[in-house]
Amino acid sequence: MGAYIMADTSEDKFQQGLKQIFKAVTSLPEAERKAILEATTQMTDAFNETQGQNCILYKQAMTDALTGAPNRLGLLFDLHGRLNNMHRYGDKDLAVVFLDLDWFKDINDAFGHKVGDEALR
Repeated sequence: MGAYIMADTSEDKFQQGLKQIFKAVTSLPEAERKAILEATTQMTDAFNETQGQNCILYKQAMTDALTGAPNRLGLLFDLHGRLNNMHRYGDKDLAVVFLDLDWFKDINDAFGHKVGDEALR
């Protein structure tokens, strides 16, 4: 089970956070939303059919190669499952953190991408 941390766990903030996530996803162009949904569905089907035999490929498709953090597809896949569980079991324990690194380009420009990659990791 992955962990997503949110400092303020009040229900209002939680609902606002979910609304922001859905707004971000729904603001994507229709073709991109459909592509994400199709890819998520195909990956879920493929993963279930192979019962984890292609775990390495699955992980590569769902995570950032540098940091190991979930990429957009991985986050949407995980969030979809968690929201389904919340609905199914009445769970309310979910938080999502968005991190924006200001001035990160300055690190790459001043010290090079190799140092920037290490700073990001």
